[in-house]
Amino acid sequence: MLDYKLLKLKQIKDQRGDLSVIQNSDLPFKIERIFWAGATSLLIKRGDHVHPEEPIQALFCARGSCDIELDNGYEKAEVSLMGDNILIVKPMIWHKMYNYSDDCLLFTLASTEYNEADYIRDRKKFDSIPKYVQGKLF
Repeated sequence: MLDYKLLKLKQIKDQRGDLSVIQNSDLPFKIERIFWAGATSLLIKRGDHVHPEEPIQALFCARGSCDIELDNGYEKAEVSLMGDNILIVKPMIWHKMYNYSDDCLLFTLASTEYNEADYIRDRKKFDSIPKYVQGKLF
C-alpha cells in the first residue's frame, strides 16, 4: 500500500476573503524547509525522484493545480492537487509532478533542511532497492 495521505487545508472564509492556515500541529512532522515552484508549464515535469529515508513532505497548490504521480515500486497512484488538498508524501515514494495549470504555485513543506544525499534521482537505482509493502519484501 502506498504510504501517503490527503489532508484538508484549514480555511477561514468571510467578507474580507479567504485565509488558509498550516501549523506544525496539522502535520505529522515539524517543518524545517519550505520551497515552491511556479512559472511552470503543462509540459514541465518536476520531482522525478525519491527520498530513501527523509524528509517527509507536505505538498499543496496555493494557486492553480497539478498532478502528482506516486510510486513505491510496487503500486502507483495519481493525485490531482488543487484547492484545499495537502498531500503528505513519506520516504521511499517516487514522486513526479506534472500537468501544471498556467497559474500553479506548488509549495512543499519538508521535515528536513536540503541535503542532496537525501535524494535518489536514478530510477534504475530505486528499482533495485528491496522494498517492504505491508510487511512483505518485494
